[in-house]
Amino acid sequence: MKRVSKILLPPDEFVLARSPQGKWRWFIRRPIKLTFSVCQCGWIELVKIDTDPISLWHALWVTWFHQEQYHLEDPPLIEAAQRKLRQLYLGGKHSSLDPQASDTPPLSLGSLFRDYYREISEAIENK
Repeated sequence: MKRVSKILLPPDEFVLARSPQGKWRWFIRRPIKLTFSVCQCGWIELVKIDTDPISLWHALWVTWFHQEQYHLEDPPLIEAAQRKLRQLYLGGKHSSLDPQASDTPPLSLGSLFRDYYREISEAIENK
C-alpha cells in the first residue's frame, strides 16, 4: 500500500513568488490536494481532499523534485476521484439503486387529467 499525492492549481495560478494579482506572497491559497491509497493488487481510493493553502517553499520543492504531483492524468486515479466525489455529493442513496428501476413515475400526466376530469364531472352532476 502506498500513498499518491496530487496538487491541482487553478488555471490562472503558477508557482511563483508573486500572486496572479502581482503581489508578493508566501502561500498559494487556492490549491486542491488529493491523496490516494494505491494497493499493489490494483485497488485505488481517494482518501483525502484538502483545500488548505500550501507554502511557496513546498510548491517550489514539488516543482523541482516531484513535478508529477502537478499532473492528474492517470485514468485509474481520475476514476477513483470521480467515484469519491460522486459518493460525497450524491450520498449513498444513489449507490444502491436497482439497475432495472425506472425513472418514470407510476402516474402519467394523462391519467392525472382523466382522474381530475372525472372528479369535476361527478361534482357537477351531484349539484
